[in-house]
Amino acid sequence: MVLFIQYDGNEKELKNLRNQLELVENVSSGDEDTNFFDLDIANLVSEACVDEMLMVELNSVSYHRKFYGVLDPIDFEFEDDDDDTEKLEKINEYLEDGGIESFIEHEFIPDEHVLDDETDEGLIDAEKLPKSLRDFKI
Repeated sequence: MVLFIQYDGNEKELKNLRNQLELVENVSSGDEDTNFFDLDIANLVSEACVDEMLMVELNSVSYHRKFYGVLDPIDFEFEDDDDDTEKLEKINEYLEDGGIESFIEHEFIPDEHVLDDETDEGLIDAEKLPKSLRDFKI
């Protein structure tokens, strides 16, 4: 999943977040359940590009997400003696499973990504799911 966060007005917090993420030197030090997060603020894209990227189906598990508004400060509370594994664990505590939404006030969700409430049969409107999930059976 790709997250897009409004840069204008959040420069300081995004640079701080990037600086903390860059303190992890060996991203392979985590286990298979550890997510790695990266932040690119050197190559900004237009809002039109973000809106188009939200519709690209690269990850059938979850949609790409677009956040706007003020980003609250994020401090992973790294200790001087934390190794890369400990740093990755702290980052994951804050950010995994969509944790970024706790730090920013608004998310834009395209109409195409809003699922209808359950129908009378208890089914989700499959036409609004990514094509790869429409015939998925649990």
